[in-house]
Amino acid sequence: MKTEIYLFDPSPGRRSVPGWVLAEILGSGRAECRSYGAAVFCRQGRKIEVRHSDGIDEAEPPTRLKPEAWYYYVPGRGFAPVEVRGGIYARLHSPRAGAAPTLLINGIHMHRVAAGWDPLRDADAKVKYLHAKKGSLVLDTCMGLGYTAIRAMRRGARVVTIEVSREVLAVAEHNPYSASLAEAEAILVGDAADYVKHMQSSVFDAVMHDPPRYSVAGHLYSLSFYRELFRVLRPGGRLVHYTGEPQRGRGRGRGPIVRGVVERLAAAGFRVLGYREDALSVVAVKPRR
Repeated sequence: MKTEIYLFDPSPGRRSVPGWVLAEILGSGRAECRSYGAAVFCRQGRKIEVRHSDGIDEAEPPTRLKPEAWYYYVPGRGFAPVEVRGGIYARLHSPRAGAAPTLLINGIHMHRVAAGWDPLRDADAKVKYLHAKKGSLVLDTCMGLGYTAIRAMRRGARVVTIEVSREVLAVAEHNPYSASLAEAEAILVGDAADYVKHMQSSVFDAVMHDPPRYSVAGHLYSLSFYRELFRVLRPGGRLVHYTGEPQRGRGRGRGPIVRGVVERLAAAGFRVLGYREDALSVVAVKPRR
């Protein structure tokens, strides 16, 4: 198959600011400045002054400003929301003030944002089970905003990540928390199932598999795909498969989807270590012969 490598561009001109920062500036009774990312934002009457490396601009605030939304500044045009409409509708969303943004796809959160959780804590909970370390090579099958890939890189791992959606890639480039994706070994554009079956055997030390829900991408939960993940892992390599807890109330255990994942992973040759509650993930290992 044709390999398409995405040249991730996290340049400061693409960075964004959360709506709650702009709301605080506009809501103050006096001129106030806030530094965020590569720029300083100040209230100047009814406008917002943006001070950045190329100079100073004034812009009208976003129309119908939403504190939970994120906005990027376009010189000479003002603020625009970080959202992309195409095959899907993707946008950045603040679960709460001060937290890293989550990705919303067609209105669905791609990270855990319930009380006590935020997207970065969610990523850390998954990555710790990878046992990624300096020099290890990790495959991240479904990049999203790249938080798990970045967390693995911070542990010293080299990461190859895959993302099927160009809308998601465009949103990630505007997210300051995703900027380190530029340090990945490669960002591949396309379906993980197509790429993995053309990869060399026994090359990765760990695989992070965080697919969309089963109803959206059932092929990424299939026995044939799990066999390919098993093949590309080195003996002793780990798989962390995020499942959440869909249909937990149906039948025994954590529901039929999680049970099916466990059964198919075992059929593919994995030794399943169990379900990790803090990561909402099934953890498995490729046995050493």
